[in-house]
Amino acid sequence: MQYSENILAAKGQGSTFEAINGDDLKTLQVPNYPIEKQRQIAARLKAQLAEVDKARQAAETQLRDADVLGQRIFNKIWAELDSVPRKPLGEYAQTTSGSTPARSNKQYWQPAEVAWVKTAEVAFAPITKTEEAISKKALAECSLPILPTKTVLIAMYGQGKTRGQSAILEIPATTNQACFAILPNDAWVPEFLFHWLKFSYQDLRALSEGRGGNQANLNGGLLKALLIPTPDKPTQKVIIARIENVLTEIEANKNGSKAMLNDINLLPQKNPGPGVRDVTMAKKKPESKDQPVSLTQPPAGYAEWLGELKNRIHKAQQRATLAVNRELVRLYWQIGRDILARQAQQGWGCQDHRPAGPRPAQRLPGDEGFFPRQPHLYARLCQGLAG
Repeated sequence: MQYSENILAAKGQGSTFEAINGDDLKTLQVPNYPIEKQRQIAARLKAQLAEVDKARQAAETQLRDADVLGQRIFNKIWAELDSVPRKPLGEYAQTTSGSTPARSNKQYWQPAEVAWVKTAEVAFAPITKTEEAISKKALAECSLPILPTKTVLIAMYGQGKTRGQSAILEIPATTNQACFAILPNDAWVPEFLFHWLKFSYQDLRALSEGRGGNQANLNGGLLKALLIPTPDKPTQKVIIARIENVLTEIEANKNGSKAMLNDINLLPQKNPGPGVRDVTMAKKKPESKDQPVSLTQPPAGYAEWLGELKNRIHKAQQRATLAVNRELVRLYWQIGRDILARQAQQGWGCQDHRPAGPRPAQRLPGDEGFFPRQPHLYARLCQGLAG
């Protein structure tokens, strides 16, 4: 019956909802094989569907792991900036917010001349267009600022997950009062600032938790006080490139997993079980006793296709592992380089490698394998690569 679903669904009738009448079910052609042969068919189909289910679980796991993979890599990248000076956002960048022109004044909304951003559109993606726009009259009379491209926006409040999300303007625009705007400045490259804010999303939300009222909101005072790592701009650009390369790899990995999952979900249709087509064929040409039951055989190339699908999943998992390892080696080399530099300049010894504060495992929950002698090994790694 499972494999006759599409055939039965095509017979559905009704305006409110489609229904199948009893006569359609009574006339449904069902293969009438001996019980033993039915058991053989059922056993083979069960084994094939079990393989399909394994492949589906692997693809779903790969899809879930993509985001976890990204977060772990970003943890490593941003951890490199722990020793970099931090600057208060409000002291090094001009900030502002907007407002909502009165809806009752149609002249504020027509003609639609200036892009107007709402917090729902601040969603960790470049803003290239807006759902609404206001008139130049509203811009002038409501004291709304025109924000230049590359302005970074933060949603101070909004429904669900909106609060704390960020975005970069790719068009000149203005905003409503719930958007906090950080104009381009000399301290931070806009994309660096955006990626840091995105990485700090949960921290931003925590800033406004427990502040009372009906809704937990961020405000300009809290955001201006943010202490943001401020490496020189060339270093910021290197970090941007690394992050965007990782994001590209992860997106490709996710798209591949989605494509595989879609193919896997189509497997029952690629390898159909007992259906009307087979019954019709059987009626035209009776099956001999010695002829194998064709319904138990997968279509030509099915086994090879399923094997190739599993191989693609395995290769995607290998690429993900290599991406993590590449970032880890880069991080360990940089830590080792810093230790060697301090040994040469300040006479550090092996005991100086032992952290006085929390160990890395405490700073990076969920990551394992940290132990006291690791910094010494990082230094040796750096020496080995340099030599």
